[in-house]
Amino acid sequence: MYYRPGWLVNFCRFPIARHFSLCLLLVLLLSSLSFPATGQSRAKGPQTHAPKRPPAKTHDGSQAELESRLAALQAAFHSGDPEAIRAADVKVIAFGLRQMAELRMVEGSFPQAIELYRQSIDFEDLPQSHLRLALTYLQVKKPDSAMEEAEKARFSDPENPLAWRLEGSAFMQRKDYKKAAEALAHSLKLKGDPETAYNLGLCFLADHNPQRAKLVFSDIVRNAGDSAEVHLMLGRAYRDEEYYDDADREFRRAIAIDPKTPHSHYYLGLLILIRNQWSPTAEARELILDELKLNPNDAVSNYLAGMFAAGDHKYDASDRYLRLAANSFPDWPEPPLYMGLNAYGRGDYKNAELLLRQAITLTGKDEARGAYQIRRAYITLGRILLLTGRKEQSESYFKKSRELLDTALASSQQQVASIISSEGGSVGMGAVMPLVQKKQEEQTEADTYFGNPADHIDVKSLDKLPPEQRQQAETEENYLRKILGSSFNDVGTSDAREQKFVQALKDFQQAERWNPQIPGLERNLGVAAFKVGNYSEAARTLSPIVNANPQDAPARAMLGLSYFSSQDFKDAAKTLVQLGDSALNDPGLGYPYAASLAKSGQFKPAGEVLTRLEQQQSPADTLLLIGQTWSEIGDYAHSIDTLHRALALNPGLPRAHLVAGLACINADHMADAEKEFKAELAVDPANVEAKYHLAYVYLLESQPDVAEPLLREVIAADPQHADAQYQMGKVMLEKGKVQEAVPYLEQAERLSPDKDYVHYQLQTAYRRESRLQDADRELQLYKEAKARKREQTLPQPSQPNQN
Repeated sequence: MYYRPGWLVNFCRFPIARHFSLCLLLVLLLSSLSFPATGQSRAKGPQTHAPKRPPAKTHDGSQAELESRLAALQAAFHSGDPEAIRAADVKVIAFGLRQMAELRMVEGSFPQAIELYRQSIDFEDLPQSHLRLALTYLQVKKPDSAMEEAEKARFSDPENPLAWRLEGSAFMQRKDYKKAAEALAHSLKLKGDPETAYNLGLCFLADHNPQRAKLVFSDIVRNAGDSAEVHLMLGRAYRDEEYYDDADREFRRAIAIDPKTPHSHYYLGLLILIRNQWSPTAEARELILDELKLNPNDAVSNYLAGMFAAGDHKYDASDRYLRLAANSFPDWPEPPLYMGLNAYGRGDYKNAELLLRQAITLTGKDEARGAYQIRRAYITLGRILLLTGRKEQSESYFKKSRELLDTALASSQQQVASIISSEGGSVGMGAVMPLVQKKQEEQTEADTYFGNPADHIDVKSLDKLPPEQRQQAETEENYLRKILGSSFNDVGTSDAREQKFVQALKDFQQAERWNPQIPGLERNLGVAAFKVGNYSEAARTLSPIVNANPQDAPARAMLGLSYFSSQDFKDAAKTLVQLGDSALNDPGLGYPYAASLAKSGQFKPAGEVLTRLEQQQSPADTLLLIGQTWSEIGDYAHSIDTLHRALALNPGLPRAHLVAGLACINADHMADAEKEFKAELAVDPANVEAKYHLAYVYLLESQPDVAEPLLREVIAADPQHADAQYQMGKVMLEKGKVQEAVPYLEQAERLSPDKDYVHYQLQTAYRRESRLQDADRELQLYKEAKARKREQTLPQPSQPNQN
């Protein structure tokens, strides 16, 4: 079996790693990425060329691959072949997304990396991308998804050792160690490497087969060398699976080979504490102090040393250690907790109170942390408050302390000893193990969730990288953003030319996410959004274009129509008025302009625009819209005349008689309204609104018996018709059929809870049924709805004032 010792040496320089997998991942990713100086972005659009980029150091040819794809794109532009340009852009996008995913992996932003790999695969389905995606899924503890991606890679290459290894890692996360061992062993058979071997050994330990694990670990030592780093790594593997004798042997072997190996004394000291029920033996104390001589700023070693000193009532020494731990991890509540207890032990109540309150704040909702150790802060604060004359406040802290004690006793009987011992002022080492475990998790697992997972592309997480690597990553990201933004814009332009505006809009939105500074992108977005009817998006992107260039008539027209379609009539009128005669001479613009004026209360200018529109030769459907707008501004006679002109051109024009009938109602011409609604039903017998308003006319003419069957037909066709439900309930109520009226009125209330007259009629019905409490409730709702009205307008035909 052949191994690469260099990998193991790299790994061993990171003794904080939990397994080979994460550390090797970082080594490989850092070597696979190049961080060149930012290049000039190519101009955006279909007539452009790929940019020149300064040469950069690279380890795996990624820079050369990108340059090759950009060169192919440039050649495609020179050829003028749209299909070739699109294909080349797609390959650039796929590669750029993969490289951006690699950056996210290094940053530890794994959900973002997952989304980027997925997008990349959509553009270019490569086995390597599935493997990288599988690796990322493992980082966020989704073994099923990781296994699915590894199997996709194995479908293309059944003997891919990395695919088998990742599948084995997925089985490990599922705790199916037998299957994991089979997959890892097969991977080793195909290609030996220390990470796979190490994970195989871990599987054997987890499956309670230490003898087979020892054989694997011995093989690692034989091939990688008998180094302190290797034994330290093996010791941690044994410790984590509770083979303490083996762990002890490996840690002591590491110290014997090289006493200066970082963290070796700490790990042995920690093991001794674990084996001695967290009692700080003399040897454990000495080992932690030895570690601090080699690594004075190690947070957990300082924390442990601070605990030891606190237990010995050496408060000043304890505080020195705890302050160092707090400086390394200011979000830990433990250092201020124990420094607060130290201050209390000295009688310094003022500082003790400040520190203990800080510990409570940092603990937040994680009260179970460290076997509910924060309880000590509450009980000590209660004593301080009592001693300083704040008896009432102290009771709340004592109460909280008792609640935490009850919770701790209920959650685990094993915690009783440590909680009771904390009362006597002992070190309380039960708190150390959860903290140490948390520290190890922080050291070995990057942050799984970064920001909002929905922000897959725009977020960055560079704080974890050293300054030099952070600058390199930012440079690489800025360059990739320009490349991706430009290529998405090109692909969107290609889709738009083929009238595929839905896809074009998605492409342009992707381009904006990557690089919103692309010249012409806002217009591309606006036009595509307008074409697909996404008017809010069109308004967002066209508005700055019109603001920057008020003379851009096409953009202004689309912006005005987008406002109109979004029912933003005030802005629509303000935008379209600037088009002048061009809007008045084009019915497609003139009607929205007139309607926007009318709906925003500007009746006089709306009438002037409508008069101009009527002077033109307009088709019947345009005259219908003009007639409807005349009705909206209150000129009902003009509305009816215009609608009849439309019907003269097209006697079967849908809705023309309906709109004319509504105008007749408002003009108080009930006989004419009846004729119009009947005429509409002759054109469209299923028209619910025409049927309802015909029934409404009969009600206004005091013919409820004629209206009732029409209302029943409306309700049968549309049970959600609130006005029909209300009118039907009112008819039943007027006939004295209270029990029949109530369900109709209740349904009307559910559908239209803001209509005051519905509540009024319902309270009347309840009162007649002697349901006085319900009646009083509805009367109150009626008064509240009435009070909410700011202006009274003429009642609409479908919403008459019934009171």
